[in-house]
Parts: sequence; C-alpha cells; structure tokens
Amino acid sequence: MIFDFAVLSLVDVGPLFGETGLPTVEDVQQHHNECGYVASVMTLTDRSPEYVKSLLSFEGDYNSVSEVKVSVWTKNVDTPQMIQVPVALSDIHHRNDTKGDIWWPGALYQAPILAHIEIDPEGEGGMPSILPNFDEFWLEIEKVNLSPMVLQTKQDGCTTIWGAHAYAVTKAEVDYNGDKMIELLNTNGERSKSSAELVYHDTYITYNWVDYPSFVNEVAS
Repeated sequence: MIFDFAVLSLVDVGPLFGETGLPTVEDVQQHHNECGYVASVMTLTDRSPEYVKSLLSFEGDYNSVSEVKVSVWTKNVDTPQMIQVPVALSDIHHRNDTKGDIWWPGALYQAPILAHIEIDPEGEGGMPSILPNFDEFWLEIEKVNLSPMVLQTKQDGCTTIWGAHAYAVTKAEVDYNGDKMIELLNTNGERSKSSAELVYHDTYITYNWVDYPSFVNEVAS
C-alpha cells in the first residue's frame, strides 16, 4: 500500500471539524503503516462521534482553531489515567491521518507522541485480542453492535478482504436469508459487507475495548 503523506498548510488556525461540527470517518486518511491505530479511531468515530469529539477541548469556533487539548491515556502505571496534552495546528505535518484541512485526526495522532507515551495495549483504554473458532468468533463479533471492534487480517492468503490490514468493524447481522454478515470499513474510508464465514477465514485476530464500553452518549473524563 502506498500512502500519501499529506502536509497540512502551515497556517495559524484551521477547521477542527467539518460542517456537522462532529468528527466523521470521512475526515480520516491513513498516512502511515499503523493501520490498527487508524481502524481503531475509525470504528470509534463511526459508533460515537460525540465521544471522539469529547477527547478534544478548545476555545472559540471549531472552524478556526489553533490549539486543542487532547485526552490520552497514561501508561506504565498501576492505574492508567487520562491526561490532557496540548496540540497546536503547527505540530501536525506528516503522518497526520487527516484528509484535507480538518485536523482533529492529526491532533489525536500527535498527542501521545508529543507526550512521549503510546496508546496502552493492555489496561484501561486498551484492546485485548481474541480469535476462536467460527461459532465463538461470531458470538464475539456480534458484540460490535454494542461496542466498537477492530479486525486484523492475515498476512497472506486472504481471499475476500485485504491482507495484512486492520478494518473497523461497524455491524454484524443475520440477513433475511439467515446468512451471517459483517460490515467493515477500511482505512481508505470504503465500506463493505461480506459473509462472516469468508471474513473469518481471512481474519488473523480481532480487538475490542476492555469491558465492551458503548461510548454512545458518553464523554471522556
């Protein structure tokens, strides 16, 4: 996969969000090899844009913002805590995950870098992994209707979806024919619906947030 390492214009202020005033998956574009991170942002945004918006605090009009404070989790401590990290528009250059001038994805990406921390893969806010047999896989993947989930495909041998890639899982359902179906969103912002059995055979691992939080009608604290 070839990435367009877009550079935001070096201006003082810019639009944090689009016309709706909320984050959308259409604002996100992958600019690096960390597709698992991008898919995590996309699945959370698709489910609860209000929660993602609550991760960023700022003063004034969202159409002309120069600096935000981004809530991120600490790591390597007994009890992970959420802290606020200042991020300026001028901090966001390459590897910013942004499409166009809307810069909230870049702020989320840069905050843990500027704070010299990483996204915690274990404790609160982290995502433990599972990959059982198909029946167990389906029981697990159905929980995406309650809480965001990410699916990582195998390195080789995929026949239905891209190999060595992370997808945001957005829905799991049984259609009118009784077929189990999974809706996916890739990091190019493209949505697809595929047979759960076909997706299962391409799957390396799946990830979920600890304790399956909904994030709907929730804000970061």
